[in-house]
Amino acid sequence: MKKYDRKTLILHILACILGNVIIGLGVAMSKVADLGIDPFNGMCMSVSAFFNIDYRIYTWTFNLLCFTFEIIWGRKYIHIGTFINWFLVSYAVQFFLDTHESLALPTPQTLPMRVLLLLVALPVISLGLAIYQEADLGIAPYDVIPIMFCERHPKFPYFWARIILDSSAVIGILATGSSLIGIGTLLTALGLGPIINMFSVILEKIFPSLKEGKAKKA
Repeated sequence: MKKYDRKTLILHILACILGNVIIGLGVAMSKVADLGIDPFNGMCMSVSAFFNIDYRIYTWTFNLLCFTFEIIWGRKYIHIGTFINWFLVSYAVQFFLDTHESLALPTPQTLPMRVLLLLVALPVISLGLAIYQEADLGIAPYDVIPIMFCERHPKFPYFWARIILDSSAVIGILATGSSLIGIGTLLTALGLGPIINMFSVILEKIFPSLKEGKAKKA
């Protein structure tokens, strides 16, 4: 487990919380666009709706299953950020979706407007992921699975391990007959990397303390 001085740890925790809230906003926006969302949240929403379970409860429970493997094979990746992502993202997604509904905010009806909303949502998700990753406070239970697999099988490319994991989530969406698969699913699974990297570079320039904090970790 990484160690930070008190001031740096607080900064990283705040960054981690902010990043996950922004991720939740982006996922909610992509859900409203109705052109497909990321495989993990799509799977959680689809399966929870199929079994009439609260989306947040199902997500937290599924993460618990993933966390079991993280405890066994990836304890070095567990930090406070692991739990922040575990519980906060799904709560943030539901909060923004409920807010959209309660305030009766307009929902795009035409395809061009839905595409536009999706194209806004993707950078929002990327920014949240960049902030969360720069906080460097552990890895979420779902995200760590391909990392642990590749550690145990060094010759297996991480890219394909992640694709297999996300494809399994997509199968879960298809199995429930959900309509949460679309171009947004493909873009979030494959196309966020360069945008996340761009935001990471910008964040390190704007908030060098995050980069310095990572350099000082024990």
